[in-house]
Amino acid sequence: MAEVKKQLCLAGPLVVGYLLQQIVLTISMIFAGHVGELALASASLATSFASVAGFFLMVNIAARMNSVVLSHSLSFFCFHYYCNINPGDAWRLVVTC
Repeated sequence: MAEVKKQLCLAGPLVVGYLLQQIVLTISMIFAGHVGELALASASLATSFASVAGFFLMVNIAARMNSVVLSHSLSFFCFHYYCNINPGDAWRLVVTC
């Protein structure tokens, strides 16, 4: 039971944030619906496109950064391993270059 309370304390702010975000989108759609049917359709289409495009960009940027960080850390490790350089002395290489 303590584990459930701990998880609820951790997940509570995320749930509240998600619900507030959905409420803002819902209120926007209600106002667009009061303006007219065309405004509601265009607002709905724009919101859907923005969320899909944003998610697509977020996933792709995260994937590219993952490969960059991984390749940099591997090359850094191999450089230190094969050149027998102490990792604490690596700053000297950066400063002299």
